[in-house]
Amino acid sequence: LKVQYHLRRESVDANVKDFSEVWDETMQWLQKPDTSVKMAWRELDELGLFGERMVTVLAGRPGHGKTDLALALALRLSNCVQTYYLTMEEDRRKLMMRTMSKLTRINSTRLRDRKITEEERESLNNAFALIKGHTGMIYDDGTRMTVDDIRARVMKYRPRIVFIDHIGLIADTHPGRKEYERLADVTRQLKELAMETGITIVELVQLNRSTDRNGGAKKAALGDLRGSGTIEQDANQFLILHAPDIRTVPEPWQQMAESCQANGWTFMLINVAKNRNGRKGILPIAFDAPHMNFFAFERDTQGG
Repeated sequence: LKVQYHLRRESVDANVKDFSEVWDETMQWLQKPDTSVKMAWRELDELGLFGERMVTVLAGRPGHGKTDLALALALRLSNCVQTYYLTMEEDRRKLMMRTMSKLTRINSTRLRDRKITEEERESLNNAFALIKGHTGMIYDDGTRMTVDDIRARVMKYRPRIVFIDHIGLIADTHPGRKEYERLADVTRQLKELAMETGITIVELVQLNRSTDRNGGAKKAALGDLRGSGTIEQDANQFLILHAPDIRTVPEPWQQMAESCQANGWTFMLINVAKNRNGRKGILPIAFDAPHMNFFAFERDTQGG
């Protein structure tokens, strides 16, 4: 115990630097290549969501597309870095079917019902041949996972990005605690994990049902978080995904919403409610649910 205490104290002291040392350290860092991960999605890349040692929260109501958007982001990111996707709501086969639909544009319902044609089966095989060896995607459908279990997965697979769907299902190691206490401990430990390992952790979070009132007319906000306010406090970025009623869409995006409706897509808004590394604002997107595809419109940082 004495040795451990000494090592810990030395580690703490090593983090204490004076102004000149930190200046030199930062200047050296500025000369190194950019290590943030890009997705070739300009509107999101400019937000700086996937830098090292970060926690990004993606929040939304159940059924509003959180998992679909997270999978789309994970698939893009896996083209250049090892990406670990943990789901505690669905099995990995269902996640893969969503991925297949996105890659081949085969209707996800046809995949679900196993009613694909020989031509579609060939399309799936061709897509697999193209992407095999060029993706670092890891799927995990573990249940009753604790933060220690997630840490063990990170140590084993060494991902650069970790998606957790969703943190409300992470098991408590101290039964009997209140929900806000459990979530506060979970978010603190995940933040520490990101800081220690240099990875980015993307936490999927559910919002309260108040955002469903009046047909979804109420715009989702940080105050609608389900659980603990520490979720927002421990995050570097906080994104809120909202599918508004088309009748309540503000004027700047009305034409976009009508275009989505005409094409059979869902008009959605990503509210960048918090961003320690860049701008905040509203990003309108379209969601083609049958094919699990998202499309970005021209950005707008003024809409509220």
